[in-house]
Amino acid sequence: PEPLHLQDGRVIKAELDKAGVSISRSSDVAVRLRVGGELIKHNGKSKKLKKLLQEFAILPCERDVLPLLYVDGKLQAVIGVLAADYAGSENCERYKFTVC
Repeated sequence: PEPLHLQDGRVIKAELDKAGVSISRSSDVAVRLRVGGELIKHNGKSKKLKKLLQEFAILPCERDVLPLLYVDGKLQAVIGVLAADYAGSENCERYKFTVC
């Protein structure tokens, strides 16, 4: 996939990775910023994103500018920080996303 250029000048890149986020060609993929109240499945449990970011020691001033990756309407990753638990299907490719 082509790199995605964000309004603030950062660039999101994707590369194939067996441990990455599962995405099929027909998936609806979106990158958004936090608005609050997001949930993500991590280590087998659905958790509030705010709590996970606190556990990862992400400063409050950095949390609102972290790009969030949604696949088919579900939060699948905080790019550069963590990915959700998601099995996907055999028809999916897996990608690792980075932000520069």
